[in-house]
Amino acid sequence: MPGEWNKLVLGGGVNWQSRIYTNDTGPAAQRFTQGSYAVVNLMARYQWNDHFYTALNLNNLFDKTYYTNTGANMGFYGTPRNAMLTFNYQF
Repeated sequence: MPGEWNKLVLGGGVNWQSRIYTNDTGPAAQRFTQGSYAVVNLMARYQWNDHFYTALNLNNLFDKTYYTNTGANMGFYGTPRNAMLTFNYQF
């Protein structure tokens, strides 16, 4: 892009997981199922000069609630929406 805009980098990504399930083998045998889901992430970085840049990462843009895995009668939630701003200086 022309002018100062050539110092800006934009990016993004989508992580998709297909349906998962776990069978409980206890006395009340049940199957836990989670449907497929997608998590959207965005990134913007600005290069101020040859040594210094600032970056902003936004993860799970739509704050999707999902399990990262399941098993042994328990599951673990995925990371909720979060942002990280970094400043980087290189000598």
